[in-house]
Amino acid sequence: MTCRSHTPRNDRAAAFCPYTSSDSGAVKRHERKHTGERPAKCDYPGCSFAARDYSNLKRHMLTVRTPPPLAQ
Repeated sequence: MTCRSHTPRNDRAAAFCPYTSSDSGAVKRHERKHTGERPAKCDYPGCSFAARDYSNLKRHMLTVRTPPPLAQ
């Protein structure tokens, strides 16, 4: 018999499709694909980038705020 703690439980379901996950944050991030919600916005002046989750915003910020290498 498999121990229940080692058996994945997908007890949280998305509202718009059959997607399920045991992580409520994953379901919320997934649902943003359907709703188009992009709560993570870049605060760099003149930039209109917005992302569905903050990890994508963080990756964007590394590219926007990193100055180009100096030419030698």
